[in-house]
Parts: sequence; C-alpha cells; structure tokens
Amino acid sequence: MPGIVIAGTHSGCGKTTITLGIMAALAKKGLIVQPFKAGPDFIDAGLHRLAAGRPSRNLDQWMCGKEYVVDCFRKYAAGSDIAVIEGVMGMYDGDFSTADLSRLLGAPVVLVVDAYGMAESAGAMVHGFTEFRVQSSEFRVKSEKMKFAGVIFNRVASENHFKRLKESVRDVPVLGYLPREVHFEIPHRHLGLAVAEESPITAENIERLADTVIKYIDIDAVSRIAELNKETGHHRDGPRPRRGAKAAKETESFKIAVAYDKAFSFYYEDNLDLLRDAGAEIVRFSPLHDPTIPDAADAVYIGEDIRNSMLWNFPAIPRCSARFMHGRTQGNRCTLNAAGSCIFRRASGISTMFSPRWRASFLSKRGCSGNRSWRTAK
Repeated sequence: MPGIVIAGTHSGCGKTTITLGIMAALAKKGLIVQPFKAGPDFIDAGLHRLAAGRPSRNLDQWMCGKEYVVDCFRKYAAGSDIAVIEGVMGMYDGDFSTADLSRLLGAPVVLVVDAYGMAESAGAMVHGFTEFRVQSSEFRVKSEKMKFAGVIFNRVASENHFKRLKESVRDVPVLGYLPREVHFEIPHRHLGLAVAEESPITAENIERLADTVIKYIDIDAVSRIAELNKETGHHRDGPRPRRGAKAAKETESFKIAVAYDKAFSFYYEDNLDLLRDAGAEIVRFSPLHDPTIPDAADAVYIGEDIRNSMLWNFPAIPRCSARFMHGRTQGNRCTLNAAGSCIFRRASGISTMFSPRWRASFLSKRGCSGNRSWRTAK
C-alpha cells in the first residue's frame, strides 16, 4: 500500500504543520488521502481530519500490538490513493518509536528538520539520522538501516538559505522546504494544541497551507515515492476479522449515546468501530448545549478532554450526568451499583456508563459474568 511516514528530529520541529500541509496538498491534487498518527494521540488525529477530509487512525503498538497496527493500516489505507503517517516525538525516541513503526509497515520516512539558525550543519544532522542504528531491546542487535524517502526543511529564511541547506545533504533527496514566514499556526492552550472540534484552523488557512506546500515542496515527488513503495511495503494475506464482528450476531442491538463537542472529543475511531461491529448504534449529542440524553440510550460514552478546567461551569453537564451517575469508580475499576448501572472511568478522562439492558452481554464478552466489579485493561 502506498504510504509515507513523516518523522521529525524532535518535538516542535514542524512535523505536524508539514504533515497537515502535505495531506491538504495531496487532497487538493485530487488524491484520496488516508491519515494515520503514531501512538495514542487524540489531538493530531483530529487535525488530520480537517486537512485530509477523512478520519485519522491511530497506530499504537503499545496499546494494540504490532499485528493489530499492521491490520489497521492495511484496512484503512486500502480505500485511499496514499497513506500519510505522522510520527511522534523525535524519530528514534521511545520503545515504540516512529522508526520502529516505519520498519513495521515498510513505509519510507520523510524527515522534517528545523533549519532555524543553521545551514551546512544540517547535512551532518541528516547524515546522522540516516546512518543511526537503534539497538533492539528484544534481540540485543542493531537494527537494519532505515529507508528514507527524503528530507524537508522547516523555517527556512530565504532561497539562498535553502540552497546552502540542500547542498549540504548528500544522503537523501531534498524534497523542499517551508519558509519561516509561512503565516500558519495551530493555536495552543493548556497542555497542548487546540482540538479540531474548537475549529482552530479555518478552511482558508488549510487552503493557504496547501498552496504553500505545493509551491515550495515537490509534492509530486512525495506521491511518486509513496507509489514506488507500494510493491515493496509490508504484505500480509489480509486483515483479520475485526474483534466484535461475531458478537454482533449474538447480541441484540443497543444504542450508545456518545458525548461529542469541543469539551468531549477524546475518542479513537477504532473504538467506535468496534462498538458498531458489536451491534451498537452510535448517536452523538452535545452535553455543552443540551442536557437531554438521546432517547432509549442503553449507555453513555464520554470522551472528556481532560484539559477542560471550565467543564463544570456549563449548567447542562450536571443535569445530563445525573441520569447515569449512580455508581462509583476506583482507578481503572468498574463498579456496579444496586440499580445495575455501571460507570467506567479511566485516568485519561474517558467514562463509559452502562444500563442493565445489555450489562450481561458486556460482562460475558469479558469473561466477567456474575462479578460485581472487574479490573479493566489499561
């Protein structure tokens, strides 16, 4: 499957801005772009949707395992012309690094380098990244050489600055750059970037970013590199059946009300898909604007943005919550009260509350039939 990984030398080098620009530019050229994000990230994945027009999928090796990550990539990339995967932190950082994900999927890396304050030294930096080997903690051996598709420089001062940067690089193709005065910024707030549901980037700004990328970056070369990788990437016999697909035939349908607005937006698309596969009808509502939970809801799923200190200032929240909050939680423990309601709350701020109607099937799927409480997965 044609795809590229956008990696950075470090956090804050411009990786997300260039990823969004490439997605928007490819989409503007008429390609169907499937976005992905390395690791457990809600915010960048939401911004991808604004640029690509399709939900982004998280490729989290720690939480889901390598096999599921590969299956997820193949499943959703299959319906697109090109897959663009945004990495996490610096390229080699962590046990489940961007480099590790690139090797797993067989997708080449486009390295983003912040060129502010340097010129010829950039060549040494790129050479170091292309030649670096990570020692595997599993096999105690050095990893194979990474496959690099090219490098893109960020915050370049002028054409002359770019010329010096480009001439210093001898290891990989230089695909282009973004100028220092690109006039594009993703708003920040407490603990990170603003979420997509807050509309931090207008359609006009995304359009302007796409035009800038097309002007300064060889976007056709990016597309060709991804296409060339199509025949050499990771191959499997096909994706496994989704977990929960069989259960959908054995369980009566049920309705899950999903709280969704600018305060409640922390959801993984795969989680919602798994609920649908298990027979759930997903109905969205906004607790910030309407205290009424959708009629006949069997459960409420709340993906709260934990950075919202203003949340309980909205009068609709306590009225909306009162209907279901009859249990209590203990860390990652779910407790059933006498009325049969269930509250599931994780440290991330995600809560799921279940009604008695399909409690039994929920418990039995997890091997917990008859228990009043159980330990949930991380």
